[in-house]
Amino acid sequence: MMLNAGWLHTFAALCQTGHFTKTARRLGMTQPGVSQHLRKPETQVGQPLIVQQGKGFSLTQAGEAVQQLALSRQEEERRLMQALQTDDPDQGEVRIACSGSFALPLAPALFPLMQQAPGLTVRLEAAPHAPVLQGLQDGRVDLGILDHDPAHPRLQARHLGQEQLCLVVPTVWSGPPASMICSVRVSSRIRMALVMPTICSP
Repeated sequence: MMLNAGWLHTFAALCQTGHFTKTARRLGMTQPGVSQHLRKPETQVGQPLIVQQGKGFSLTQAGEAVQQLALSRQEEERRLMQALQTDDPDQGEVRIACSGSFALPLAPALFPLMQQAPGLTVRLEAAPHAPVLQGLQDGRVDLGILDHDPAHPRLQARHLGQEQLCLVVPTVWSGPPASMICSVRVSSRIRMALVMPTICSP
């Protein structure tokens, strides 16, 4: 059961003012509108939320529970707005996912960043490209490093650079000389030996 946020907001104001007319004035509503916002959650929970006492009222047990829910929702919204307005780049958690070959040189570069910002937690995950892309789409990953632009409408991509490939071959082999390795097609390399993505030293 999901109670309407507008009803909860009105009920919280009603509990605070203790008066229908004052609540209507505060929220810019009519008094019948406030009464309707009270009846809606009462119908949904199946119990009265208040007991009329002359010109005032008291909360029932169900009313106290709904009031606590309304106050809790308001506090969550307040904290959310505060977090959005005061987003500190040196606080919180950043989740990065990339291939294992890229994670190896990236991890040491992240340590100084975390030392400079003790409140910042960087989680680095090594994974194939498909899970990285899926993590970005699901919101489990904040930053992903892929070998291509996914061209996804919900993702924003930026070209970072090119990764080198090192070709590892047997000492004795019948392929082209080393000076011609750069012109060998990748498909030919796979048939001849092992291709390892890495960061090669100049």
